[in-house]
Amino acid sequence: LAAPKRTPPPVPSKPKPTPAPPFVLTDEVRAKIEQRYLELASPVEFDGIRTQIAQELSVPKAAVREVVHSLRKAKQIPSWWELRAYSGSDEDLERIRALYVPALPVPPVGIHKQIAQELNISAQQVYAGIRNIRAALHLPQFNPPSSHPELAHTADLASPDTASQADEAAEGAAGLS
Repeated sequence: LAAPKRTPPPVPSKPKPTPAPPFVLTDEVRAKIEQRYLELASPVEFDGIRTQIAQELSVPKAAVREVVHSLRKAKQIPSWWELRAYSGSDEDLERIRALYVPALPVPPVGIHKQIAQELNISAQQVYAGIRNIRAALHLPQFNPPSSHPELAHTADLASPDTASQADEAAEGAAGLS
């Protein structure tokens, strides 16, 4: 006969640690994050700025990210990521600007290829330069399809908000040319 199996004695469970209370973003902390971001982002934002602010102010990075995102959106500040793509010379950027700005408010689709051919620069570099110019003029990255007559069949894809933002930004850009 086989010996009866012994059941092991119950192991006492460890007490579960109580989770930290969720972070509450106060107006005071928001103001400190915004102030520090504007100090550090002058003249331009850099990679790691959110992490640095989170560490300096002992605030979760997610909260810093949220505050910076809303601040950049409200003040129409381009991020380092949006501006970093252009790697050409300042002279080439000015040549691109000279050909691009007169085509505003609604440049034709594919204008980057036309400018590239005229300036003998790669289309990719011109495209990146145009992105930089549009960010500096506080224009949306793209014009809505409804603003392009050649894209009339895609008009239902554009939102009215984007179209009105593009119109307002283009009016502001017209004063800069």
